[in-house]
Amino acid sequence: MRSRERAACLKAATNHCERCGRKQSKAKNRDPELTVDKLQVHHKDGIDWDGVVDLVIKRMLPDPSRLESMCVECHSKEHEEQA
Repeated sequence: MRSRERAACLKAATNHCERCGRKQSKAKNRDPELTVDKLQVHHKDGIDWDGVVDLVIKRMLPDPSRLESMCVECHSKEHEEQA
């Protein structure tokens, strides 16, 4: 997802994972315990795939309050827990 909503979510989270607190960083020699290479944005209430064409804007470009900044590891764990 590349959108202003995604950017707003990451900005609101100050580019930190909202679960573990690690910060997104591209800097060399960073501490891997404190930083991650990339953050993902997770849809807290999932994506309803029924009627996708009619719901794309509503579901994929939601209000930033429905988005959460997460590192790759935490985002994977979130979806594993939902399965």
